[in-house]
Amino acid sequence: MKKINTIFIVFCLIILLIPFAGMAVAPTNETTENKVLSEFPKLSEEGKLNVDFLNDLGEYFTEHFAFRPQMVSSNALIYGKLFGTSTTDQVLLGKNNWMYYTETLNDYTGQHLMTERALKNVVHNLALMQKYVESRGSEFLLVIAPNKNSIYDENMPYYYRKRTGKNNYERLMPLLDSAGIHYTDLFTAFGESDEVLYLERDSHWTNKGAVLVYNQIMENTDLDYETYEHIPCEVKKNYMGDLTEMLYPENSEPDENEYYQKEWLHSYNNEVTDNMDDWIETSSPKSDACLLMYRDSFGESMLPFLAEEFGNAYFSRLVPYNLLNVDGYQPDYTVIERTERRLSSFAEQAAVMQTSEVQIGSRKKADTETTLEITEDGGYYVISGRLDDVYQKENSEIYVKLGSRVLESFYISSETQDGIDDYGYMLYVSKDTVQAEDKTVEVLVSDGSQTVSVKTEKIK
Repeated sequence: MKKINTIFIVFCLIILLIPFAGMAVAPTNETTENKVLSEFPKLSEEGKLNVDFLNDLGEYFTEHFAFRPQMVSSNALIYGKLFGTSTTDQVLLGKNNWMYYTETLNDYTGQHLMTERALKNVVHNLALMQKYVESRGSEFLLVIAPNKNSIYDENMPYYYRKRTGKNNYERLMPLLDSAGIHYTDLFTAFGESDEVLYLERDSHWTNKGAVLVYNQIMENTDLDYETYEHIPCEVKKNYMGDLTEMLYPENSEPDENEYYQKEWLHSYNNEVTDNMDDWIETSSPKSDACLLMYRDSFGESMLPFLAEEFGNAYFSRLVPYNLLNVDGYQPDYTVIERTERRLSSFAEQAAVMQTSEVQIGSRKKADTETTLEITEDGGYYVISGRLDDVYQKENSEIYVKLGSRVLESFYISSETQDGIDDYGYMLYVSKDTVQAEDKTVEVLVSDGSQTVSVKTEKIK
């Protein structure tokens, strides 16, 4: 009996040592999860002892131990098949083999919504971008990609209750209308379709869904374009969804997707790995029109259809949005596509562009706790900060006076130790436009009845 116990203990120890010992020959260096794997920690950094070395080492082992994908997949299969639950906090297991992205839960349940001021920030910033684009002779279009469970919620886990009030998108739409922001309503378009146009085990739409969005975009142009209504389409069960690969990295089940059978005319003008690259340039003989599109992962499947219709097209995944590309490429159409779950991102970062000058009347000065930071980014000064609590009102308008010029600023929402602060500001100012005598930066706040100078600094 004692010998059996010893053998059992030795066997268990061998099993436990395999993930560690196996790192010498088969470490895990890639992941399908939406994260960047940690690097091996340093015992000291810049001559100082890394007091978190052991914690960092534990995190490194957790992410890199040998045969991790296989073990993660096996564990996920057991939990998924037996208990109907997900082993990763990024994936929700729904009914009928459907999967949903966890980050869409707040929109679905109506929790942790943006404040009224944050919504104002989003609309204000989009209005600044639209005004800049249109002042350059380009047509502006906003495209919001619906969360999967905003369109197809019948397979959501039963224990998540759908909101009774309005979510961020539903609250934002009337504000966009009032501000005159040009957008296309994909929620209605998907809702009116009789087909299921999102993938079961992926967070994105199918290729047919991409065609629906492409058609909605092209309807806002003056071009004659292929609708793909009469293009033959082959269905293949070969698409590996992002959600299934996160949950089952070694045992992913493919989705069905549609593939259009046509001879593609467009070509790539730069070196491209795949359609998820940060910057892609294409050309096509179909027209002389030019497109500039800022997009996220939802734009991957749309890219071939749009590239086909424009003589020159430029697709960017880079943030912040560099709208100076509008000056450089002179597009006929500028499209900004963003997923519904990241609507708040429009209030988190200023676009790289020159904001408009405005006329401000008399103002008084006040000693306040408003912050003002001036940094350099290439050929730009980045001016940013947040308002003193006293001036944080929903109707507060923030401007930056630079010498004799008063400039509009982007309104910024950011996370702080005390929660979300919606009263930040930020703008990029080209160094070439700043004269030696104009290096005094002044922050102005207006509530409609009076304007107050709340902070002043010099550019060094």
